[in-house]
Amino acid sequence: MLELIKALQFEKWAVPIVFVILLWQYVLKSAFELWLKHQSEMQKQQIGNTLAIQKELVIKQTEFETVKLERVLPLLEEINGTILKHNMMFRTYTSAIVNKSGYPDNMEALRLEQDEKIIKAISSISIYIPSEFRILLYKIRRVISCSWDDSLRMYRVLREIGNTEEVPFAAQALYSDLVNCYYEMCNNYIGIGDKAQNYSDILSNHNLNSDVVTTKTDPINQLAWKFILLPEYYGDNNIIEAQYNLEEFYKIKYNKSADV
Repeated sequence: MLELIKALQFEKWAVPIVFVILLWQYVLKSAFELWLKHQSEMQKQQIGNTLAIQKELVIKQTEFETVKLERVLPLLEEINGTILKHNMMFRTYTSAIVNKSGYPDNMEALRLEQDEKIIKAISSISIYIPSEFRILLYKIRRVISCSWDDSLRMYRVLREIGNTEEVPFAAQALYSDLVNCYYEMCNNYIGIGDKAQNYSDILSNHNLNSDVVTTKTDPINQLAWKFILLPEYYGDNNIIEAQYNLEEFYKIKYNKSADV
C-alpha cells in the first residue's frame, strides 16, 4: 500500500517537474542568457562611457594647463612687474608725505603708464581666472589708477589730524596686503604648494573681505585706505568721517598718555 502511495505522489509531481525543466531548457534559459548578455553589454558601454568622459576631462585639463602656460602665466608676470613698479612709486609718494618733501615730477606720467599696462593685461586674463582673483586685480588696478596728490598738502592735513607718520606707513602695509594676496593667489592658481586653497580664504589671510576691502577697521588703517590708497573711490564725506574718527582716536590716545 505504501509503495502505491509513493508511486501516485511521484506521478502527481512528475508532470509539473518535467514542464518546468522543459520551460527552462527551451524558453527561460535562452531569455536569461540574452538578459545576461544585454546586461554585460550595457555594463561595458557604461564603463566605456565613463572612461571616455574621464579621458575628455583629462584632455580638457591638459588643454587648460597649456593655456595657463602659454597665455595666463605671461600675463601674470606682466601684471606682477606693473604692480612692483607702482608699489615702488607709491612708497616714494608716502615717504615724501612723511618727510614733508616732494616727489619726482615724472612720477605721475610713470603711474599713468602702469595704469595702461594693467588695464590691458586684466582685459586679457579675466576670463581665465576665478572671480575672487579677478576682483583682487580690479582693486589693485583701482589703486594704480589713483593720481598722486601734493605730498606737502597731505602732510599738512595729517599734521592737523595729529600724526604725519602712522597713516602713510599704514597705507604701505595695506598695499603690501594686496600684493601678498596677489602672490598667494598666483601660487594657488598655478598649483604651487602642497594643497589648493579656497580663494576666499586667501583673501581673509591678507585682511581682505570678499569685496577686497581691508578688514582692518581701526581709524589709522581706515584713513590710510580711503585717504591715501584709494582717495578717488571714496567721496569727501567718507574721507572727512575717517579723518574725524582718527582725530578723536588721537585725542583719547594723547589724553591718556598725558594722564600717565
